[in-house]
Amino acid sequence: MCQVFIAIGGTGSRYLIESLVEHGFDVGDKPDYTFRHQMDGWSMPGLWPNSKTFADRSGFTPHDASDPRATLREYVAYLRHAPNRLAILNTFSEMGLFSDMKLTEVTALTRNPLHAYLSWAKAERHGAVIDRLGGTKSAAAIDFYIDRWCRPASEILRLSRLSLLAGVIRYEHAVADARRLGLGQIYENFKVLSDYSDCESGEIAARITARTNDLCCQLDVISGATSHPDPQLPMKATSS
Repeated sequence: MCQVFIAIGGTGSRYLIESLVEHGFDVGDKPDYTFRHQMDGWSMPGLWPNSKTFADRSGFTPHDASDPRATLREYVAYLRHAPNRLAILNTFSEMGLFSDMKLTEVTALTRNPLHAYLSWAKAERHGAVIDRLGGTKSAAAIDFYIDRWCRPASEILRLSRLSLLAGVIRYEHAVADARRLGLGQIYENFKVLSDYSDCESGEIAARITARTNDLCCQLDVISGATSHPDPQLPMKATSS
């Protein structure tokens, strides 16, 4: 099984983490979040206090917890020698480190960015962040999240072009994609949540579609009514 997954909030990462734990794996729950303060404008001081260390969130202590590249290199090497340990990472993919460092066998999660945003923006999840940015329909809130969505989406495509990608699990096709990748048991209870039909028209959808449609076409996830081609990303045919 792939030991490194990349996923931001809103793409189904919580289900994956909980299912992996239920199947007996020790999962690093986005420990690279601790590097978010190194990304200008994304740390939201006071809202996302950096109260846990990389070691707290992963069970692994890097030699230099201030260096994201060194930490990622060491952490991946550590995972390769600990088959029962897996990691869900987000910030490292937003930094583009996987493709830059030519790391192999990464599995990525992605989702229709409109639905991903609305899931991430729920009051019980990131309501304080959304309030600070002006509400769910504010340009600031939409752009904040879509900047985050676009970065790992672009990283997925770079990894694909470099033949470094193990595969992609698209939220809308998660069960079928997971089966192709040998992860059928992990996704056997997965259900697609798509209770956002009332929001698919209007300024939220328009703003998101304008910024993400090209990436959505390449990733084969839907961002509005635009048609899109068959998926062009590699999927390893592995029995589940």
